[in-house]
Amino acid sequence: MIENKILKKNLKSFIAFIVFLYFSIHQFVYSFSLGANWDENNTVQSSGRYIQKYIYLLTNSKPEEMSYVSGEFYGEIIKLPIHLLTRFENINFLFMKYVNKIFSGTIQNVIDAQFVLRHIFFNLYVLICLIFIYQKLKKLSDENIALWFLILIVLMPSFIGHSIFNPTDTPFALHIFIASLLFIEKLIYNETQSFPDLIIVGFWFGVSFLTRINAIAFLGALSLFLLINNLNKINLRSFFKNNIIIYFSALFMWLLLTPGMLLYPIKWLETLIWFQFNQDWAGYNLVNGTKYYSLDASLLYLPKVFFYKLPLAHILLIFYGGYLYFRKKVSSQLFSYCCFFILYFIAVFSIYQPLVLDYLRHYQFLLPFIALISSFSFNELTKKININLMATVLILYLVFTQFNLGPYKYIYLNELVDEAQISTECTETVDYNGCGLWQSDYYGLSGKEMVKKIEARNIENIYFCDPNHTYSYFLSEELNWKNNNGTPDFDDYSFWDQYKYIYNIDHLNEYLSSGQTKFYMTAIHRPLANTCKFDRITNMSNNLDCEIVDAVSTKIRFTDVNLNYLYLCNF
Repeated sequence: MIENKILKKNLKSFIAFIVFLYFSIHQFVYSFSLGANWDENNTVQSSGRYIQKYIYLLTNSKPEEMSYVSGEFYGEIIKLPIHLLTRFENINFLFMKYVNKIFSGTIQNVIDAQFVLRHIFFNLYVLICLIFIYQKLKKLSDENIALWFLILIVLMPSFIGHSIFNPTDTPFALHIFIASLLFIEKLIYNETQSFPDLIIVGFWFGVSFLTRINAIAFLGALSLFLLINNLNKINLRSFFKNNIIIYFSALFMWLLLTPGMLLYPIKWLETLIWFQFNQDWAGYNLVNGTKYYSLDASLLYLPKVFFYKLPLAHILLIFYGGYLYFRKKVSSQLFSYCCFFILYFIAVFSIYQPLVLDYLRHYQFLLPFIALISSFSFNELTKKININLMATVLILYLVFTQFNLGPYKYIYLNELVDEAQISTECTETVDYNGCGLWQSDYYGLSGKEMVKKIEARNIENIYFCDPNHTYSYFLSEELNWKNNNGTPDFDDYSFWDQYKYIYNIDHLNEYLSSGQTKFYMTAIHRPLANTCKFDRITNMSNNLDCEIVDAVSTKIRFTDVNLNYLYLCNF
């Protein structure tokens, strides 16, 4: 009997090791495949600005004017260390040299090497967080729950896809989840709380604030849950004292590691509030053919997005989890809190109705809670159905449903969509960002793969539509690009005196004004996004005639989905 238990424990540990190994290899390999995302240029710049502000603080040399980029207000707690590890050109050059020596042509240039390293270091951090969460869940629940969670989060396409390249939203999700686990452990599961325990919880609250300050609204759910769920036995004096210590230590940590706030507190807070709560981006999301404007999205937007973007297994397990929660079939306070958190979020979202964009990108923080609810649900099901059969079916389905997506798992859609209608060639309308019911490569990470197609064709006079840096960073000819203290920058303005590569619409206007009529063009698949800005071409009375000559695509299950187009245009 004892030997049987040891064997089962060893088997679970071995399976966990295999899952961690799969995650590590998957993320490492695909770190080389993906380029830079739409926001990554801003992310690099924001880290540089943070360093600059720390220098101002240390040297006591306040500038008269303080400028900001949006990335500064979405946390540097992870972005800054990654930036410091990759800002030196010599490191990137050596990395490129030795990788290309082993795998010829894998890395295009020094800037490409920088982004690959950024993704590798970032994924190392994600891996460490997942190991910590796994160990903590074993302590707070049991090894079964911890293992199911690990499998369900690692095989969740939206999570693993964004975990390759998203140093803002993925850490935000992990930090909020870790802070929640520690709060539950120290303040709910423990009968008494020591001051060091409260400081540890406060530290992770602070880490969450440093990732995104609106974490305070979501972590507030923990205090509310503790109060409501333990009202009969709670000591209100201790409750308020403990929470004050946690939140004040978190805010102190946030203040200490926010140099812009220390330099110009009023301006920083004003700018922070605007970026976090008052953005006026007027774009929209295409959800199964329906447009949802970012500033005026329907309450149906998020339910629909989750309904299509989560694997069916997760959806079914969530509904079963809701049944277990309302029927009080699971006694775990950890499970109860996860369900409470989802309901709390729905209420907050319904009242506040924040800006929405890029599907699940800004709602990654819900995914660990969904995975844990699903873990408890699955664990309950295995008490009624053969566990080996259930586990085999679950894992095979999760592998199959995202099969063939490669590095582009962040675009995943489940079996409830018509795969053939995700991206289609435009026939009745002219839309250079493609047609179809969904915006596939909304984040622009296929630019690196498109550059390889461009260079294989040896074509010239090519116009890069937005996000243009997702192409130009990865040209094997670096031209005038250089690393300026870790930030890709122009060496000189002769960049604009050539037309082999055309970098923005003004540059294209100059080219066309010289009497040229033929050019190539790239555009991501994002229907009606107008990333090429042809409305700004001088003399639009001329007809623009473009035809697709190549495309970057992937597969959802076994159906081709376009990500990026190469056009030949005549003006």
